[in-house]
Amino acid sequence: YLGYVGLALGLARLADPDLPEAALHDRLCASFERKLSAAPNGVIETYPGEAYPVDLASIVGALALHQRVAHVDHRPTIERMLGLFRSRFRDPATGLLFQSVSPSTGAVVDGPRGSGTALASYFLAFADRELSRELHRALVRELAVDVVGFGAMREYPRGTTGAGDIDSG
Repeated sequence: YLGYVGLALGLARLADPDLPEAALHDRLCASFERKLSAAPNGVIETYPGEAYPVDLASIVGALALHQRVAHVDHRPTIERMLGLFRSRFRDPATGLLFQSVSPSTGAVVDGPRGSGTALASYFLAFADRELSRELHRALVRELAVDVVGFGAMREYPRGTTGAGDIDSG
């Protein structure tokens, strides 16, 4: 969850380069860099015993913003993670992100979902606009529906059912 904080601090530093919390932002991003670099499969716990690609996307977005505002080179880590988003965290059939993966093996724990893909699309735009566009296109293609003239997004791909949870919607 600290990726969300790192992302917010990066956005704040874009608006105010002299942000008083800049040192905290630097320490947080250095920690992300160390942890991701040490993770053999590129996955770190984003919640105790669990890992969510959307949370990893917030870290990638935070590192991309940090690179921009603090002039620190995070490119190797960002590129490695973007490769994982393209090759391991996306469902090949739908193009949507898997909702969760194992922090120890990187294996898929929960299938493709809309809520995580939508938020990750925003986060990853700071690091790779084309990947963000690809995720957006998958969301529209796989999940967009018209409800009495209003646009909405399904949580699960067509033909897949699942219960709502705290992340749905």
